[in-house]
Amino acid sequence: MNYNLLEEKWIPVLWKDGNISRVGIIEALIQASKIRCITLASPLDLFAVHRFILTLLYWKAGLAGGVAQLRESLLNKEEIPSKILGDIKKEAHCFDLFNDKSPFLQDPSACKEKEKEKDKKSVGSLFAEFASGTNIAHFQHGDDENMRLCLPCAALG
Repeated sequence: MNYNLLEEKWIPVLWKDGNISRVGIIEALIQASKIRCITLASPLDLFAVHRFILTLLYWKAGLAGGVAQLRESLLNKEEIPSKILGDIKKEAHCFDLFNDKSPFLQDPSACKEKEKEKDKKSVGSLFAEFASGTNIAHFQHGDDENMRLCLPCAALG
């Protein structure tokens, strides 16, 4: 199974025309001037997505002449320089959540078939607002052991 964060539609956005949809990172960067905001309820998740996108831009900012020139392009031209987008796309293999050899920001040992039941973590470990274990102060009540997430929500986590 492949789920590439650059291409898959996992970031919920509100467009300037009032429509709501999900976009991948590349689409968010290409269409940035048409997006009003990222629509996440949790401030922690909202900050994390913004930080992730900014990290990608800063990572490749040298291709646009540095952070100052990238900022200038964003503010005046309302676009991401094509050199940056192209170079981020070249690294797409690094952003696959389910890559067999190097899943993006995941511990491959967690996929061991004989994993001990006590070592498994619930969905609550991905989000601060989901209950996990015996936490009593939380925003959403539920049975954390039986909770399942869609792929876009898991990507956000």
